[in-house]
Amino acid sequence: MQANSKTNFIPIIFLTCNNSQNDMLLGLGVGADDYITKPFNPVELVARIKANIRRTRSYNQGSIKDEIITFGDIAIYKKGYKVFKNKEDVNITSKEFNLLIYMIENAYIVLNRDQILNNVWGDSFYDENLVNTTIKRLRKKIENNPEKPEYIKTIWGAGYVFEGDVR
Repeated sequence: MQANSKTNFIPIIFLTCNNSQNDMLLGLGVGADDYITKPFNPVELVARIKANIRRTRSYNQGSIKDEIITFGDIAIYKKGYKVFKNKEDVNITSKEFNLLIYMIENAYIVLNRDQILNNVWGDSFYDENLVNTTIKRLRKKIENNPEKPEYIKTIWGAGYVFEGDVR
């Protein structure tokens, strides 16, 4: 994937004879943007299609800058779960990605392991060493020298902090 590619979203409209509330909730739950049941008014159908296309077009034409976070030689495409270093795709796991985003969103704030565990891994029980291991792997992928990190720094006895000029 090139660093300048963009994902487009296409509206999904269910047109169906299934008119129960459970069917509608199921349809919307699996990803429908709209749910129209038969019989339907053709004028309303056209209006709903146009409204969905307008929303999608507006979203697709949105500024790609809103989707990109950069610092140093790193570019993060938040919606695509992609990280690039020196324009090269970094093979990153979803947990590493979520950890990186969480730390960037809390830049210059020291985060302890419990905060990181709760916000990245959720309520499930995990060993605190999981944070240390994941940060070590993440540093190897984004830092120029993982032994002397520029971005994800350890604050001994307190936790970790992200320090980077994020744009």
